[in-house]
Amino acid sequence: MKRKKWLSAFAIGCTLCVGVGIVSLSQTHAGAELIDCNTTEIESLKSEYFLGESVTIPETKIVYDGREITPTETYMILPDGQANVATDYELTQTGIYTIVYAAKVDGNTLKAEKTFKVDAKAYSFDFEEGSTIEYKEELKMLKLTPAEKIWTDDLSGMQLSLAAGDTFTYHKPIDLRENGGQLDFITLFPWQRNDYEEGWKSIQQVQQIYVRLTDCYDSETYVEYVLNWQGSMLYYRAGTNTQISIGLSTKSLTNGTVVYLDGARRRVFTNTWGMSTGAGLSKGRPYGHTLTYDFYENKAYVTDATKAKHLINSFHSDLLYSEEEFFKGFTTGEVYLSVYGGGWNSERMQMDITQIGGEYGADLNIATVSDTDAPILETENGLEDYGNIKIAYGETFDIPKARAYDFNLSGDVTAAVYINYGKAGQARVATSGGSFTPTRLTT
Repeated sequence: MKRKKWLSAFAIGCTLCVGVGIVSLSQTHAGAELIDCNTTEIESLKSEYFLGESVTIPETKIVYDGREITPTETYMILPDGQANVATDYELTQTGIYTIVYAAKVDGNTLKAEKTFKVDAKAYSFDFEEGSTIEYKEELKMLKLTPAEKIWTDDLSGMQLSLAAGDTFTYHKPIDLRENGGQLDFITLFPWQRNDYEEGWKSIQQVQQIYVRLTDCYDSETYVEYVLNWQGSMLYYRAGTNTQISIGLSTKSLTNGTVVYLDGARRRVFTNTWGMSTGAGLSKGRPYGHTLTYDFYENKAYVTDATKAKHLINSFHSDLLYSEEEFFKGFTTGEVYLSVYGGGWNSERMQMDITQIGGEYGADLNIATVSDTDAPILETENGLEDYGNIKIAYGETFDIPKARAYDFNLSGDVTAAVYINYGKAGQARVATSGGSFTPTRLTT
């Protein structure tokens, strides 16, 4: 998933640096130099950490001209571009962290940097113990019926065992805009109510399996699918953070309000029933469920054991919801996936997962998720509209307001203005009320 890098700078008499990752160093006055240096060895700092761990900035010396100089300024640049001067940090963002050590010697500014990377675990659970997920070359549910080959020729994937009450989360962002905005975002094979082992056909570990897609930039925004078992029958429903869960059935002859949607007569269910395909249920064989979200039409689908695709719900239909209830959509289309159960009848819920976010089999066998892409930066009028601008000496310039998006953060962007940025004579220019006035003829 590649993001367009929208970070930029403007030649406007002074250089305006707007973006995530631009922070202030000690000012370097005209005629002085900004000199990059090394530090003495730091043994306590690792090159990689996991999200949620803690780091203490280690003490060190700046090596310059054969001397070891004690830093007079030390701070940490976080992945979102903020610079903090604390000593101890809890690592709450993924990406690259940079520790900056600075000192002034002989009129020059010395600068030394140490960087480390923070990754998120690819899979996590709310509980510290009890749940597991592991890669299997041959998944149990698929291996039982390889002759059918209705799902995939590859029998590998992830085997999930979820302790009662726990939640599983996949931390690699899923971009729902892929595949033309109709992405099959998970295929799962629940172990319950299947006869792969003697006596298991009637076992129901949970009554419901919930699969939620949560906006990477707004944890309050989500779409949620529910697989609900009533006796031997399975029903599907889907809802959002603003809409009640609904399942649209083309098979039910009674109950439920009737609507005509997408060329078919459908009954609307909001209770324990919902959309039912009936496929594969009577045979008790292992069968899967592929869930799809239509990003541009705001619709939820499921593909059943016969590979037939069925509409579960339409979140922008005025036959089902008022316009005030319509799902507002995701910030960019990037979401996190989580799975949990309801109506627990067992100590754990088990399932095989053959694909997540369009990635299959061995591609799911990952331990960490790295944030290596630059954030997307958006301004009120579009950053590209400004280009390279020249303004007159003494003319006030309004700094464009901007907001940054990255899958591990989102927020407002702070702007800084410099003259001679990155060169000898670099100095920060004073701003006031979101604007600045050039007082020197320079860049």
